[in-house]
Amino acid sequence: AERVHEPIYAPHINNIHNHGNGDNRFSYRISLYHSEDYNTPYGEDEYPIQIEMEERVFVEVAVVGKETRLENWIDYCRATPSANYDDAIRYDLITGGCPNKADVSIKYHNSTEVGVQRFSFGTFRFNQFPSAVIFLHCDMTLCNPNDETSRCAKGLSVC
Repeated sequence: AERVHEPIYAPHINNIHNHGNGDNRFSYRISLYHSEDYNTPYGEDEYPIQIEMEERVFVEVAVVGKETRLENWIDYCRATPSANYDDAIRYDLITGGCPNKADVSIKYHNSTEVGVQRFSFGTFRFNQFPSAVIFLHCDMTLCNPNDETSRCAKGLSVC
C-alpha cells in the first residue's frame, strides 16, 4: 500500500527580516493560524505543523516593532520544500502583489490592524517530495497609510 503523507508547513525559519539601519529599521513576521478567525496562532513549539489535505493554511504577515503604524502589502509569497527562498522547486502563491490566478483557493482575509495582511490557501504538497516540510517565504512593501497612491492603497484592484 502507498503511504500518504499529509503536508507539513512552516514559515521560513528566518522569517523576520530587518531593513534599513538605525532609526529606519523595521521587521516583519509570518505566522500561521488555526482558523479563519485569526485568534489563535500556532505556537513555536507546534512547528512544523501538519495540516490535512483539503484543509486551509491561514497566513498572517505583520510588521513588528516600532514601525507598526505603517501598512504593508505582500508582493511575493512562495512555498518551497526547503528553507531556501531561491529553491528551483517552488509554488508561487502571490506574485507582483496579486494572487496566483491559476490557484482559485487563495483567499484574502480582512484585518482591522494596521500593518497586518492575511490570506489563506488550500493545502498541497510537492509531488517530488511528498513528505517534505513546506516553507513559506514572503516579501512585502511598506506604505505610509496616508498615501492614497501607494501599492497598499491600491490593494487587489490592480490585479
